Amino acid sequence: MIPLPSKTTPPTTKSEQVIIPLLYYVQRIQRLMYEIPSDEDALEFLEDNFSPETTFEWNYEKLHFEDFKNFVQNWRTRYTFLEFKFFDPVATPDPSDPEGRGGTLGFGMRGRVIGKDDGKIYEGKVHGIFKVEWVPGENGGEDRRVITRSTQVLQGPHGMSSQAHACEIRLFHGGLAGSCPEQLPDDKLAELLRTVLEALKVDFRDTFDISPELAI
Repeated sequence: MIPLPSKTTPPTTKSEQVIIPLLYYVQRIQRLMYEIPSDEDALEFLEDNFSPETTFEWNYEKLHFEDFKNFVQNWRTRYTFLEFKFFDPVATPDPSDPEGRGGTLGFGMRGRVIGKDDGKIYEGKVHGIFKVEWVPGENGGEDRRVITRSTQVLQGPHGMSSQAHACEIRLFHGGLAGSCPEQLPDDKLAELLRTVLEALKVDFRDTFDISPELAI
């Protein structure tokens, strides 16, 4: 039996708010700005987590904040995002902030998307460097953490058909099937089919037979 705590921990006040780790904070933003279902909520999310004066550079093209919001909306319109994987993270805290609320960090990110027009799966890789600062609230608002610089370089997106294990997936009434030019293990193919259905917000447990033995 797990022992109960001897006393109840008091709730955290606004002045004592818990600050999530710097790296996780930025990675979370990079995911959610594309994964939040509502375009309106995604725009509000950007405004909450980026400074209006943030400097953006994307593949050597400089963007203002309004340009960046249009850029994100364009990608949201064109693709449904399936997954993100982060790698090679590095972070340096701001030496003037002993609480670690700001700093500079970088990481790589691999992502998979489905084109909304053609239904094809694409894959890309991004390397980014970000500066995060703790800024005072405006007009009596709370102090907050925001991204003030974002530099990213994209490789892709490349169609999965150009990859060694390019796979074709088809939906049909009551089922789903997939095939690959080079045979994937059954568990890997089933995992790929589940990923696609989850991205399309289909309840595969009740609706589809996703057995990899299904023939096309």
